[in-house]
Amino acid sequence: MKIAIKNARIFDPASGRNGEKGELFVEGGRIAQSIDSADLEIDASGRILMAGAIDVAGHIGSYGLNFFRTLGLAGSLRDVAACYVRLGYTLVNEIFATVETAAYNHHELSALPWVDTSLTLSLPLYDLENYIRSGEVEKCARVLAALGSVVKCIGFRIFESELSYEQEIYRHRNIQAEKIFDFFAGVAEVLNTRFFVHPDIPALDIVSEHPESYHLLFLTDHLKRGVKENLKKILAGGMSADTGFLPKDRFVSIRNKSAESPQYLSRFDVGLTHPVYYAISESEGFGYNDELFEIIRENKVGKIAFTTMLPWKDLAENYASLWARIAAAFGFSLLSGMTRNIPAQLLGIPDRGNLNAGSRADIAIYDIEEVTDENNMKDAFSSCWCLLKNGEVLISEGRLVAHEERKTTWYRDFPGADATAALKILAQSSFRPENLIITEEIAGCLEAVA
Repeated sequence: MKIAIKNARIFDPASGRNGEKGELFVEGGRIAQSIDSADLEIDASGRILMAGAIDVAGHIGSYGLNFFRTLGLAGSLRDVAACYVRLGYTLVNEIFATVETAAYNHHELSALPWVDTSLTLSLPLYDLENYIRSGEVEKCARVLAALGSVVKCIGFRIFESELSYEQEIYRHRNIQAEKIFDFFAGVAEVLNTRFFVHPDIPALDIVSEHPESYHLLFLTDHLKRGVKENLKKILAGGMSADTGFLPKDRFVSIRNKSAESPQYLSRFDVGLTHPVYYAISESEGFGYNDELFEIIRENKVGKIAFTTMLPWKDLAENYASLWARIAAAFGFSLLSGMTRNIPAQLLGIPDRGNLNAGSRADIAIYDIEEVTDENNMKDAFSSCWCLLKNGEVLISEGRLVAHEERKTTWYRDFPGADATAALKILAQSSFRPENLIITEEIAGCLEAVA
């Protein structure tokens, strides 16, 4: 379908547009320089237009979330998807998956309608121990490439900052954070990717030595640990990060260590070195968002993407209010960069999150006037006026009109895979290796990123 969108105020730092009123053309699901005629014309009437939003660190299909849904602390997958598309999102990346949970993660993501998905694989450090200890960077990279192909992920995450054994007899086999992060910086270079990390405070400085190899998750959580000035230096050195804003209400936190007397603590063994812990956190630290705005103010030209700390219950309320505050403080171009351009770069999908000719026609239009206030912006962001994904209209004049099944889960084919070594790792699992391989019967519509 050929589409012409007219009279829109376009904000897209990637293509150098900063609110000038203009036209945008779509042909064959892509942004076009021009078209000879339009099958559909959309008059934006001065409304704001951006690329479709991308969430780099969503928790939508994480293992164990259904437990919290039974407690009424998380919305259903359909409700979450509806919130995302009304906010103008076209892709959400599930940040927490492991080799042993990937089939479950993909099954959950396949039930998420409308919005496209991807997932990030948390590395099994125990299974990679020999490569780390011997410094075999290229061999490890080939194994990760194969594991990535098996679980159909778009990238990788280091969830644990060090490799440690609980049994005293094996303590001599522990590997400290410095060796782990120095090693995987080399792996990241071979794979031409960034590893997502959420390191302990002592490991922050180690990670900061490799700004091109790592992406720092959830800045707000680090601010709660009192390292604001250190974070400023790390970001000034070129490290990419995401915000991890705190929601206004209770939210579920996922930890690699048990905390003292948390509410609703649940422990799950997901195939990592240690179990992970889910707990309800209170938003008494909401004021840390102010410190985060201070960091954004000082780092406007940096690589900070927008995320929050899991506000499923009131996702639309939290996202829209924070977007309005960012736009009021820094302008729509910076908001567009944080929610569109930078997330696409971090996930390695250059044909999304921007409005350059040839990019996918993921387009969100919000009913925001030139002269407005923060409350009006919040209302407009919470329910976009029009949304296109891949050139197909999902929302028209505020109404969700798309078919539920129109979604794709994206993954990356990493080059140079060592399938034999990867299968040896899978064979050590309590599951049969063939049961860990992701197929379209499990995940629905799968497609590789070009």
